[in-house]
Amino acid sequence: MTKRTKRIVAAFLATITALTAFPMSALAASSIGSDSGNISVGEDTVQNAKTTYEQVTEGNAKTRVYLTVNDSDLVVSVPTTIIISGTPDKNGDYIGKYSVKVSGDMAGSKSVTVKPENEFVALKQAGKSDVSAKINQNKTLFDSADFKKSTITNGKVTANKLTAGSWKATTNFIISTEDLSRPVYQASNGYSSGYIDKTSIVPSNTFSYTEKISVEPGQLYSFSYPSCTKCLTTYDKNGEAIRTYLAPQLKTDIGNSYCGNPSDHNDYDYESGYVTIPNNVYYISFNVKTTLLTSNAFFVFKGEYPLSTHTYTSSLDDVSNNLKGKSVVFYGDSICEGVYSSRESFAQYIAQGNAMSVRNKAVSGSQSDKILSNITQFADTSDYVIVEGFINDCADLNFTITPIGTLTPAGTTTFDTSTFIGRLENAIYNYQQGNHKAKLGFVLTYEDVNTVSKNVSVREYWNAAISVFDKYGISYLDLGNKSYSLIDGLHPNFEGQFQMAADVEKWMNTL
Repeated sequence: MTKRTKRIVAAFLATITALTAFPMSALAASSIGSDSGNISVGEDTVQNAKTTYEQVTEGNAKTRVYLTVNDSDLVVSVPTTIIISGTPDKNGDYIGKYSVKVSGDMAGSKSVTVKPENEFVALKQAGKSDVSAKINQNKTLFDSADFKKSTITNGKVTANKLTAGSWKATTNFIISTEDLSRPVYQASNGYSSGYIDKTSIVPSNTFSYTEKISVEPGQLYSFSYPSCTKCLTTYDKNGEAIRTYLAPQLKTDIGNSYCGNPSDHNDYDYESGYVTIPNNVYYISFNVKTTLLTSNAFFVFKGEYPLSTHTYTSSLDDVSNNLKGKSVVFYGDSICEGVYSSRESFAQYIAQGNAMSVRNKAVSGSQSDKILSNITQFADTSDYVIVEGFINDCADLNFTITPIGTLTPAGTTTFDTSTFIGRLENAIYNYQQGNHKAKLGFVLTYEDVNTVSKNVSVREYWNAAISVFDKYGISYLDLGNKSYSLIDGLHPNFEGQFQMAADVEKWMNTL
């Protein structure tokens, strides 16, 4: 993180001034508080101060800071003086409102923090004890979208129990840039064996818990799949544990938070979860399946999860690339979902390398019935529908093996969906009847010996699937003889997903 702190002399709160009213006429008038809706409002006639605003960019005059990100000038507007109203509200609070505005063009991986240096400032008056005033700002982290739409956020300075006289305080703005493409946590940051349950450490050979991750209250953080229902533990300022949340409780008990299967959440198709940090929380830790940590396949990011944590370069020639800028939806099992590669799979890499928009609806553990059930959902709004999987139909992985079935005669319109062939026929027939926009294709994964049942071979199922594809004229990619880099004998690691992406995108380009 690149952090630049600029002390702005005669800038934000350079004279945060409050004039309190009292029944005597010793003072000519009370101050009028600053109003974010009207920058001309706000004046303390006694101390000869008015509301003022300046545009701040990094590195020039005292009240100007220039922020240059990717050769673009970013502009931040902050108040140089805030006037607190000398008349208390019904709660006895003396308030001065202000606003912060950002604008400009910034890379999507960057963010800018604009916030007061301190949560509290000391209002001073000669002959009297200092009085604390609290500064609240609604939003402090601004991303590229905020700059593009010239976002304005409001803040206020609140004091209480003031007495007569003129008060002043001085503080500064902190303006910093940050690269959101870098995780705030990955396995190399540290983790310990066991998992946290109700703030206690439970020994485990399967799960580990991360180190305490420093977070900002109110800020959204996203994370890859932890594979543990006792997902998240929160801590206070002192690092004392507050609570351990089950995955569903992030949504129900915190709000604007989620942890679960990405197929259940259309807005975040390539991540596993996100959490909006409660106001009293300053550290968090995750319970994570140890395998994900040892393979460095668990990440936490500030803000939205990036499409991938690794950079994939397409193997396609720019001239003959038919995928560039197109849209694609993937369906499949854990291989396509990327369960041991931080929920990054060949699906995300193909999209990344070819500037495609992507939905990855693959769900770990899915058999053919679930994989094929919704393949028409985005078939009229996408350019490609790619279906991977079926290893769970025939592999000895604690699933009930799906019977292969028999190919039906030409002209058949009803199918036995209790069988593998019947499910494929039914899904493809209905897809073709719908005359959908998207090009449909199937990927048959590699035949790994660790996934073969004692009684049924993967090849038998693959040959059965090919007979269906040939009957209906459907394009397919048979990866049965391929060998990829695997983490557990079944699931690809990052390198293996890269290898699959290269093969799949070449085939997709021919559809």
